[in-house]
Amino acid sequence: RWIDNFPKKQLHSKEEYEQRANIDFSKPIVIYVKYRNLSKFDTDNLSKSLIDYIFNRHLLVDDSIVKGKVEFTQEHCKSYEDGQIKFTLRNMTEDEINRLND
Repeated sequence: RWIDNFPKKQLHSKEEYEQRANIDFSKPIVIYVKYRNLSKFDTDNLSKSLIDYIFNRHLLVDDSIVKGKVEFTQEHCKSYEDGQIKFTLRNMTEDEINRLND
């Protein structure tokens, strides 16, 4: 149900992420996600479908590029319509990539 209320038109394009946020979609990415959600939500499963939607369907980039995820619930709400998902992306640093490979 969350996808029905997701503000798809507010998402930036791949080009906007590349130009404004300096995101390189050929390098590993970390996504930071902040939720306002129903207390019954399993945010780990929600983030999987969120990442799938953003990368595979919207940006048309394979979501396997996402190598890191930081997520938390900022607060709970009482209805799906009151829920919010805020996220930001950044490329991983060389140190972070090296730690993944250790």
